[in-house]
Amino acid sequence: MAQKPKYVGNGIATPSSDQQVIGTIFLARTATAGNYVDVDLLNGNIQYFERTIRQSFEYVMVDNIGSGETRLSFNKPGMDLSSSIDGAKTLRAGDSLYIQDSVRHLRLYFIEDSIIELILITK
Repeated sequence: MAQKPKYVGNGIATPSSDQQVIGTIFLARTATAGNYVDVDLLNGNIQYFERTIRQSFEYVMVDNIGSGETRLSFNKPGMDLSSSIDGAKTLRAGDSLYIQDSVRHLRLYFIEDSIIELILITK
């Protein structure tokens, strides 16, 4: 069983020696109005082409390709996004958000039915 990632001084989670770093992944998340979707990149619940994701990503592009509004935060699990709040960004249909930071967790709140595409990249 692979060990959980360890945090180093810069806050980036690094995989243990028996886990391969995945450079780029593409994820899509969809939900109906009033629902949350949590994307926890460290807990091992995300499978990407039969590989378990347990790492942070340094560059993240979030695209709202659906027709509804969504709100998101990163690295703040459990944040209430049902109303506008500091530390969260609302994306309307067709909006994109680029994050250049060590991202370990994304929380999406679907104000309206929509589809979110995520592109996650690490060095």
